[in-house]
Amino acid sequence: MPVCEKFAARKINDSESPSAETTYLVWDDDGTITDESQAYAALLAHPGFFGSYTFPSGRVADLAGIRITDTSDTSWDFVCSYDVFEPAVENQLDYEFTAGSQSVTITHASATTAFTGGGRSAPDFQNGINISSTGEIQGISVDRPKFSFSLTKHWPTADVTAAYQLVISDLVGTVNNAPFPSGANALPAGSVRLLGASGKVTGNKWPIVYSFEYSPNETGLTVGDITGISKTGWQYLDVYRRKVEDTAAKKVTEVPHSVYVHEVYPPADFSLLGL
Repeated sequence: MPVCEKFAARKINDSESPSAETTYLVWDDDGTITDESQAYAALLAHPGFFGSYTFPSGRVADLAGIRITDTSDTSWDFVCSYDVFEPAVENQLDYEFTAGSQSVTITHASATTAFTGGGRSAPDFQNGINISSTGEIQGISVDRPKFSFSLTKHWPTADVTAAYQLVISDLVGTVNNAPFPSGANALPAGSVRLLGASGKVTGNKWPIVYSFEYSPNETGLTVGDITGISKTGWQYLDVYRRKVEDTAAKKVTEVPHSVYVHEVYPPADFSLLGL
């Protein structure tokens, strides 16, 4: 067949920044190849043409594009470029995490020390923070730890069906109803929220990156004189306050009356993700 690779033009770089490029010459030797489309078809049919290349390191280069760089009436040069991927074991699960901080608003401190003078008594706001001149608790923004992690699973392409993709979509914004993930990294039910997932097929593998965020469950919380409060990581704690008169300080103060723990992210079965 009138196709051969220009081996001197082959560019294979198996380094930290791997790349691959090959060049093929297609020519007409019997009048059967008369235009570019026929030359292209001859290239793809040639047994020496490779649509992928495996480096000694195990990286795989998949064909990404073909372009013509030189032509004549009877010959064509095709340059083939490749996307290079790290080798992945089928169903391999990779773990990555990020620990940082985020700004949150708090309205009550865990402890408060009051100071005043002139023979006055400091009003008791039951650990309320940032009190207005009219006695309302306004709160402040503080930094709190933030922990997020991702799991990447290298699925066989056949397993990533439209039905499975919809399973992922339905679970976005939910929290784990059982410890997750399995093994040593398991976090308690109610503490992990699925932020989303993304995937792109690469050869015969489909790596999908699942993104999660962790918020710790809490027990034994105290707000004002209300004790024994428990909440899971993604439940919302809401404080209803009431105005009372502090007779010692002769001031109207705002203090907690009741605490409500709301479920705003529904629990779900994360085992449906197959991780």
